Amino acid sequence: MPTSIDEVKGFLDEYELRSMVDESAGVILIGFGCDPDETTYRDSDGDAHVKVVIEVMEEGSFLRVAAPFAWKLDACIHRSAVLGVLPALQGRYKMLRFDHDPQDGEVQPNVELALEDASLTSDQFHRAVQAVLRGIQRFDPVIRRAMQTGEVALEILDDRPRHTSSARRLAAFEEEVGGSEELARVISGEGPAVDDDEAKAIFERIFGIDGETTEPHGDGRDGEAEGGDRPDTDEEDGEARKAG
Repeated sequence: MPTSIDEVKGFLDEYELRSMVDESAGVILIGFGCDPDETTYRDSDGDAHVKVVIEVMEEGSFLRVAAPFAWKLDACIHRSAVLGVLPALQGRYKMLRFDHDPQDGEVQPNVELALEDASLTSDQFHRAVQAVLRGIQRFDPVIRRAMQTGEVALEILDDRPRHTSSARRLAAFEEEVGGSEELARVISGEGPAVDDDEAKAIFERIFGIDGETTEPHGDGRDGEAEGGDRPDTDEEDGEARKAG
């Protein structure tokens, strides 16, 4: 079943995300405020704010989530460096692609979903929005460096924590507690090979509250946490605000 503007509005209401809607054009505009201390990204007004446009196209069989003019290269003297780094970034991040308009210099990160006769789920929708939001914040330091200096500095990304698989984290936890037999005892509660406080401390250090570690992701790509996270209204990605 094709999707609709009303269905997308329902997904936004799940997280009380405010938006501007043009039903005749099949377009929804959302503004996301980001923590300026947690991201280098700034919009054209110098604010840590991302405008996201959601388009329902082809009578509901195609969905597009995009951030228009996330970066603008019309006056950039290092445009070739930026255009060289975008494919490298795109290959590191699931779902996200970058479009460039040579007429006005727009660089637009976006995710496109060809639904055809399939239904759009809430998880699919929120994952697409997250891919755009997190991609912008994660890759802005590299894109901005290329814009300002002409330098392609992909190593910046290697300094940040990256997601790792649950299997690898579990293996690390097993090693910390003393092997598979001791892990089984901890899980079953048969202890006392490792007391509860110690096991909890090890678990939190390896798995982390948000699931991030310093080990590389198993498939070599950064991006969404496995399983697809949804937008937060007042934490990591900031509180959604009415744009405009």
